[in-house]
This record gives sequence, C-alpha cells and structure tokens, in this order.
Amino acid sequence: MERLGVEPEEDFVGEYKNSIEELSAKDGLGKTYGQPRRFAQERLRSEMTKCESAQKGINELLDQLDDLCAKSFNEYTQDFDYTREKKSLSIEIRITLVSLVRMMIHYGKHMGGFRETPDDVPRVSYLENKEDIELQESEVEVDTVRMADELEHLGPIGFNNSNEEYFKFPDAIMTIDKTCKDLVTKLYVGENAKHLVGDEKIPEYLTIFLANMHRQVEEFKINCVRQLRMSTERLAETCTQIPGSVFNYL
Repeated sequence: MERLGVEPEEDFVGEYKNSIEELSAKDGLGKTYGQPRRFAQERLRSEMTKCESAQKGINELLDQLDDLCAKSFNEYTQDFDYTREKKSLSIEIRITLVSLVRMMIHYGKHMGGFRETPDDVPRVSYLENKEDIELQESEVEVDTVRMADELEHLGPIGFNNSNEEYFKFPDAIMTIDKTCKDLVTKLYVGENAKHLVGDEKIPEYLTIFLANMHRQVEEFKINCVRQLRMSTERLAETCTQIPGSVFNYL
C-alpha cells in the first residue's frame, strides 16, 4: 500500500518537472532558458546608457561654452590682470568649441545618424602667438593627447573612458542579436531542439523578443539623433556670440 502511494507521487513530481522544463524552454524562462533574454536586456540597457551619457556630456559642454561667452562680459574689466590667467579665455573658448564639434561628429557617427558622413575636424593650433590657426610642428606630439581629451565628455564612448572594445551603436545591437542566437543554439539540445524553428532556427519567443527589441532600438536611435540635432542648432546659435565675446575679452 505504501508503494502504491509513493509511485503516483513520484510520477506526479516527474511530470511536473517535465512540464516546467518544457514551459521554460518554450517561453525562455528561468535561470537557464532565460539567459538570452536577460543578456539582451542588460546589454541593450548598457548601450543606451552610453548614448544618454554622451548626450549629457554634450549638453554640459554647451553650458560651459555659454558660461565662457558670458564670462567675457561679466569678469573682464579695464583693470583686469591678465597675467593671473593660466589659460586665456579665447583659448578656452577655442578648445571647448573644437571639442563640441568633434564630440557631435563622433556621437553622430556612433549612432549611425548621418545621411552623409562628415569629414573630421581639421586639427588647429592652441597657440596664440601665431597669425594662423594651423597646427604647429611643436604641437604634433601633444595633439594626440588632446584629441583623446576632446572626447572625454562623451563618457564611455569617448576613447579615454572605457576598457571595453569599442562598437558603434548599430554594430553593438547586431552583436547582441547574434549572441542571443548563438546562446540558444548551445542551450537547446536534445529533446529541446524541437523549439528551434523558422529559417534562423531559434525559439519562437526569441523571434518575437528580438523583433520588439529592434523596434525599440530604432525608436531610441531616432530620439537620440533628434536630440543631437537640437544640440547642433544650439551650438550654431552660440557661435554667433563667440566673436563678440572674444573681442570684448581682448
């Protein structure tokens, strides 16, 4: 009698475990079969955060440029002692302006947001004892450091700020997509291989999930490019103030 009671219980537990396994595999749930979805969500959030940090850095440097222009009128009077300055205001404005233009181009390229890829910004001199602004031979060595520093405000996508291999945003998304598909190939073996369906041989849930992810990515990209365009318009407006600010400073 005891065995008659145990066997149905064992059968029930066995069937229950098989049902949970089947459901987890079918819908990508649990610690094992939920790996592809969790990986994609974590990586996507990370890539989006990088873009948000880049836009924040651009906005902060735009604020800094506005402050420098205003500083020319607020702090520099006839009796100002210019010898106290470690760096002239005009050079600070030049450095900030070059940084902003390079950051905007780099971020635009990162997002894949240009219809036509713009040329890189020509290197300019940060010396004021020459008539032209072309990079001087004496600056060539230090300019390599300057170029990296100019992108620092972009955060992780600036070359000084990350130990990770650099990927542009669209390439990073395609890497996430490919890694998810590679993961399910390794996870779905034996009896569970039946869930690998369609031309790409991936579970149905993953096909739906990745399609939704790519729609979310496209919406996010459009919004990021729109914000970047607004920043370029703001910079263009600020640039109309720079000549007057520099003239007043001098």
